[in-house]
Amino acid sequence: MSILFIALPIVEPVEDLFFPLQDGVPGADWHDPGDHHLTLAFLGEVPDHRIVDLAAKLAALRSDQFTLELSGVGHFPPRGKPKVLWAGVAHSEALERLERKVAHAVHELGLPMDERKFAPHITLARLHDSPPHRVAEWLADCNLLSSDTWEVNEFALFASHRAPEGSRYEVLRRFALDPLESATRT
Repeated sequence: MSILFIALPIVEPVEDLFFPLQDGVPGADWHDPGDHHLTLAFLGEVPDHRIVDLAAKLAALRSDQFTLELSGVGHFPPRGKPKVLWAGVAHSEALERLERKVAHAVHELGLPMDERKFAPHITLARLHDSPPHRVAEWLADCNLLSSDTWEVNEFALFASHRAPEGSRYEVLRRFALDPLESATRT
């Protein structure tokens, strides 16, 4: 069994924006550079023999490249004691279309999937008994986080490996999105 999820890898210029944010919250377990991603679908434990079928289904998925940009920060859960700090992304219909296509592919295979409403974000830290006033200060200080747009030209199938020092993510397979020019072809 493998713990799987499907996500957008985050490109280096965007990754570079997260490092200065990683301070000021006691009890925050900040994600390492290279571990940031935007989850499209979390599947949880999947039998290893199903990975081939899933990869084939995802490889057949057609979707055009698109752009994204960062927009603000927040926390989960939205009410109550914060457990996760995240960076938001500006609304993108293309991202939502890709997420729906991925979810449909997973459902067609009959694989389990987290059914929570899609809330596009990039997890920055998991919190462990962080003082609420320090979380509020961090949110206020970082609320204007933004970025230039970046091109999303792929998504990936990841495996999550649990370890005492935190989860480690492994890209099992990358899937290219169609170049933007394909939308204008006849």
